[in-house]
Amino acid sequence: STYRTDNFFMTRVVAVPDASNETSSAGFIFEGLCASVFVSDCYFPSSNYGIWAKNNGAGQQPGACRFFHVSVEGNRTNGAYFESVNNVTITDSFVGTCGLTANGGAGAGIRIGTDTKGTFTFNNVNVGTSGECGIDCEITRARVRIANCSVASNSQNSSGTYPGIRFQAGCDGFVVIGGNSGGGNFADPLETLKQGYGIEIATTCVDFVIRGVHLEGNVTGAVLDSSTSAGKITNCIGYESSRAATTNATGPNGSGNITIAHGLSKTPASATAVLYGASGAVSVRNVSYSSANLVVQIFDTSTGAAITTSTYQVAWSARTDRA
Repeated sequence: STYRTDNFFMTRVVAVPDASNETSSAGFIFEGLCASVFVSDCYFPSSNYGIWAKNNGAGQQPGACRFFHVSVEGNRTNGAYFESVNNVTITDSFVGTCGLTANGGAGAGIRIGTDTKGTFTFNNVNVGTSGECGIDCEITRARVRIANCSVASNSQNSSGTYPGIRFQAGCDGFVVIGGNSGGGNFADPLETLKQGYGIEIATTCVDFVIRGVHLEGNVTGAVLDSSTSAGKITNCIGYESSRAATTNATGPNGSGNITIAHGLSKTPASATAVLYGASGAVSVRNVSYSSANLVVQIFDTSTGAAITTSTYQVAWSARTDRA
């Protein structure tokens, strides 16, 4: 634990608190007026937090910190909890088996708290087998940059519940480039439960870029995107931008409508539907799109009136607004 210290250097340290897994303990705590913190080749296992940056009693928060070649494992709650800090870099490091109920707690591999500022850069960091999210970004004024990171086998406390990377409502200006978030070809041979989505983006998130990320191997899907993301998620492996199928012998309701569950992760930007095997002046048109369903209507092409009888086979396709 350190505070009110500028230009702090720590190298080749194994930091295990006396009260292992005790609430509020941490392998390395820095707070208050700490700035220019450099940590390299250190090991932070078996505490409540492996690394914890926070305000001091006067409300002062730490300045810039850098972690190189560190390993954070087996911590009760979050592996690295940046509750309050300005500017963080983590490079060539491992964060794993944190936040597991088996350790007596629940949390993320890396959590970026609400009282953070500046830029957070994670480069070539392996975040795996966390209890909840791999990297969890709360509402933050910091700009988060995740590059060439491997995030897999998270959501271990509840299968398919938590994403590999989560940007909560209010996050802005984040970037995820390269690497992977999901099982797929990077599956952990020890994993028993998998993360839900590779990346989760909440409503009100704006001005972000996700590009070239491997997103296969997640239980629920590649991306859960509730924001406006036209053109912001590109060239990702496993990110499904379109889906097509055929309903079989479906009958319309009293308004002539048929509801189709499209299975995409967000509201489609466009959709088409055609009828198979219908005779006479009968056709189909779109009524509405939602995050869960397409609604189409069977109608008489000569009168325009809805058709509410018989059954029809509808072939459809839908596409999200991915560029």
